[in-house]
Amino acid sequence: MSTKREVVKNFPYYYLFKICIDFGYSNVVKRLNICCITMIVMFHLTQIHYMQENFSKELILKYGSGIALGIYTILSMSVQMLIEHEIKDLIAEALFSMWAVDSCGPQVEKLILRRAKVMNIIYCSIFAWFALMATVMLPMWGDHSEWLLYDPILVEDVKTRLKIIYYLSTFIIFPMIAFSAIRLPGILLYGILQIHMQIMLINHKLVQVSEDLDDLNNVKKIDQDDYQERIYKELCLCVEHHIKIKLYVKSGLYASK
Repeated sequence: MSTKREVVKNFPYYYLFKICIDFGYSNVVKRLNICCITMIVMFHLTQIHYMQENFSKELILKYGSGIALGIYTILSMSVQMLIEHEIKDLIAEALFSMWAVDSCGPQVEKLILRRAKVMNIIYCSIFAWFALMATVMLPMWGDHSEWLLYDPILVEDVKTRLKIIYYLSTFIIFPMIAFSAIRLPGILLYGILQIHMQIMLINHKLVQVSEDLDDLNNVKKIDQDDYQERIYKELCLCVEHHIKIKLYVKSGLYASK
């Protein structure tokens, strides 16, 4: 009997799954998520207090984007943690209810794998870009006083020991910010691509139902009972699978609420 990893590897978007779901829900990443959420919330509370004491339009305009980034990161990490069980349930359901890539023959399989290869390259390129941005954001390349309010606050009010702790924490926070920024869209993209693949398989299955009628001599098969029965079974199979896909999508939408 195939293991879960072996079954998942047969899906064309395997690396998207490995990065966003398998690695994203590993124990190490989950602990880092909790640490990052805690630290970012603390930093934001410090910023809010500072802005209350020194409120000005210039502060809002200068540091508003950094505050928005922090809020998005907190929400993104929190949502990713909250939907973990729902995501895993949907993945488990897909493993046993969705058609495999080779369900409609080698030609359709090659077509799907070719499209999947292009999508994997695009996503890996985007992921590499975010990884580069996370590296550039590290404090070794300079401070962030132009867009993050943490740095000016540290310079003004915080002791040296706390500054060291803050700068060390950024080596965890900024990579996690970059990963979280792309991970949630990646999870959604993985689900969309899998559904799209199933729709493609249904469409090709429907085409294959009548592809042997191109020859005029084969048209006579239409009146044969065994041929009609085969067509009926194939159509029922497609309709049944289409219903499964709709229920699967409905389950995903319900889980996201």
